[in-house]
Amino acid sequence: MFTRSGLLLCCILLAACDEKLQIWLKRASDRQEQLQQQKAKRDLKNSLPITSVEIDRLLGEVAQSDAEFLIGKTDDSVRILNGRDFAKFLQRKSRWLGGGIQDVPTWLDEIGSDEFFSRRPYRVRLRDGQEIPFRQWVLVKQ
Repeated sequence: MFTRSGLLLCCILLAACDEKLQIWLKRASDRQEQLQQQKAKRDLKNSLPITSVEIDRLLGEVAQSDAEFLIGKTDDSVRILNGRDFAKFLQRKSRWLGGGIQDVPTWLDEIGSDEFFSRRPYRVRLRDGQEIPFRQWVLVKQ
């Protein structure tokens, strides 16, 4: 059936396939290990507090407020949020842009004063209908 040279050729091909399989398995294992390390880094980053206790307290006051919070995207477009939704909005913005900010003045400068793209200031509409900048509202609350 098989000649000696044919059998030798089959053994060489199997050995080559085995070597390629081992290389492929090693690469797959290395990729899996890298993915696990990246996931561990993300999990550690997400477990760290985003803001300081002082900023968290401020966001809690925003969430409990009965005022309306206005985000001006353009001249014509204004988004109106209640306190709870505005606090969540600021928490998300802090997660993306404010890592490491621990004091309220810096947080207000970097995160809490205005819209990221349009740079329009956030505004607060009080119960009496008066509108004031969010920064001013925060400073009054402190």
